[in-house]
Amino acid sequence: MRINNWLIILVLFAFIIRIIPISFPDFTSDEARVAYRAFALSSTGKDELGRSYPLLFNSTVDYQLPVVSYITSLGVLVFGKTDLGVRLPFMLIGTVVVFLAYQLSKFFVQDKRFNLYSAFLTSLSPGLVFFSKFPNEYIVSVFLILILVLLVLKERLSLPLILGIILLMLLTSKMMWFILFPVLLLTLLLNKKINRKKIILYAASGLVPAVVIIYLYLSISQGIRSLMENNFPIIFDVTIKNGIEKLRSQESLWWPYFLDRMLFNKAYFVIVGFFHWFSALNFSTLFGELDYTGSFGFLKQGALPKLAIVPFLMGLTALIREKQRLKLLLLYVLIVSLPMVFLYPNQNAGFIILVLPFVILISALGLKLFNHKIVVMFFVILVLEFVVNLWFIQATVKKANHYRQGWIKQVIQEADDYASNYKIAFSDNLTEDIVPFIEWYTRFRPEKGYENIKLPYKFHQTRISNLKLLVSENTFKICDSDPPTYIFASERDFNKIQKYIRVLPKKIYKNYLGEDTVYLILPKVCIY
Repeated sequence: MRINNWLIILVLFAFIIRIIPISFPDFTSDEARVAYRAFALSSTGKDELGRSYPLLFNSTVDYQLPVVSYITSLGVLVFGKTDLGVRLPFMLIGTVVVFLAYQLSKFFVQDKRFNLYSAFLTSLSPGLVFFSKFPNEYIVSVFLILILVLLVLKERLSLPLILGIILLMLLTSKMMWFILFPVLLLTLLLNKKINRKKIILYAASGLVPAVVIIYLYLSISQGIRSLMENNFPIIFDVTIKNGIEKLRSQESLWWPYFLDRMLFNKAYFVIVGFFHWFSALNFSTLFGELDYTGSFGFLKQGALPKLAIVPFLMGLTALIREKQRLKLLLLYVLIVSLPMVFLYPNQNAGFIILVLPFVILISALGLKLFNHKIVVMFFVILVLEFVVNLWFIQATVKKANHYRQGWIKQVIQEADDYASNYKIAFSDNLTEDIVPFIEWYTRFRPEKGYENIKLPYKFHQTRISNLKLLVSENTFKICDSDPPTYIFASERDFNKIQKYIRVLPKKIYKNYLGEDTVYLILPKVCIY
């Protein structure tokens, strides 16, 4: 069979395993927020707070850059307020990544087997498949990094096209602000067909927009705080600070004060960061389990299939004997993952996703050393492993029960049925942030949630029309003149209600683990 036919089959296969099942994984509250925002943008031209086509969005933990939200809105515009509309753009992006990995492999090794192996491993990567199934910046970043590298490696470079990709990268994720320039510079140096002047020109085309966007971001009232808290949390880590102070003698030993400061200083932040960086890029994460919570990965699945560790090690060994160009694959891995140094103590599965295309090329290099029959058996086993993993997908759903709370959908939709006749109240601790779920899973109209606020940081939306959020300070009593309310209470509020009024729940909703989670209280109780 011709190589192009094999490639088409691989791309179709990659799309199928990304689209099935369409509703997996359940949304986190942040992903539900992006989904609802996309609906609001596509239907009204305003976001969930009523701002017309903004370039910066809100969340409960940080600001969000615009590209992911606008990509999602395109899907919702075409397919409506559905799972398909929200997820399909990212499934397509994840599928195109397979083709881009194939094209990139051709630059490093002109070997048809190596090129197909690279595409096949990319299509079957559990990490890339998982991150292709919901709105997120990581799969978009992988897509844009590969496009940028391929554009810069061409014989004839197009400055407008490269600038366009650079701007998209800078507006997709703050990670790109720190990754873009080194990746661009390394790729320019790889292209032996451009002269020094062009290298300087194109390097500047990446550096200048990055500096401008970072400057504009920092000029926002909470911009500096946002960048430091979310991209440099290591600086605020109390355990490292306390460790440095403990190591310092505070002039209690015989050596001089300046020597004490030289030996034990803030350089330890960098040392700890580098250890964190290396520990994140370990074989356990790559081939064992990408995310132990189940929130950002399949159960007991690494970023790559477990069996891929063998060709990866062989490919790593082969790099030592290969030409200089192939050795640069390792440099790409280090550059793309370098910002993890400053993320301590946070773990971020997304950075592992960013390096996968380059790790896969190393694995494909190892596969090339096996004979054809062994490689066929290798891929058959990988496909069977993936099918089995999909068959037992419910195990992954249960594992992520406390992070991806899809069970809340039934609760909210039943509450929506009562909302036409009664006031509705939800405990605010049913999920991490319940408002995005309410907005996404009900007939809630965008204009009812508008807030008179421009650039909120760590913002929790609370204005939701006829719905009330119960907080820990609320008290309860039997209704007399106040309007009655259907209460969907957490265990916290249900126990509190029992202290004031002896009332039995009309219905108890369970989570994926079969635990009693939500208690429906009939409209006999009023909230204060």
